[in-house]
Amino acid sequence: MTQDTSWTILNIGYLSVTYLVFHYVTGVPFDLANNSGVYDRLTLWEQIDSGAQYTPAKKWLTTLPIVLFLLSTHYTNFNSHPAFFTLNLVALVLVGLAPKLPYFHRLRFKFFDAGTTPEPSAPPTPVEDMMSSGERHFGNFES
Repeated sequence: MTQDTSWTILNIGYLSVTYLVFHYVTGVPFDLANNSGVYDRLTLWEQIDSGAQYTPAKKWLTTLPIVLFLLSTHYTNFNSHPAFFTLNLVALVLVGLAPKLPYFHRLRFKFFDAGTTPEPSAPPTPVEDMMSSGERHFGNFES
């Protein structure tokens, strides 16, 4: 296996695994404590820092795929394999960076879902009730 191929496989593999862990799987993967179904509809990315955008943790997790892409482009000879650059760039943008944007917050793309998933047995949380009705309240204040 050439160095070009191994860097591309590393980049695509990292992006695939992190997409699966951070943006595809919902709920708490290792439920050691009883969370009463509060996080059942949230991905791990949406659970980090209570869903706040552009926190230091999320900035760090966003820079990692960019640095890996830059390393893979530095060590890949594009004269012999020009498609590797395109493959790495498209994977970075579509799989590594786009799901992390605020526009895709709570937006799901389920590729391997065989239909509707059963609802959890726990009652919906107040946050889910507000979001399903289209309301966003930040307190109990009446105008």
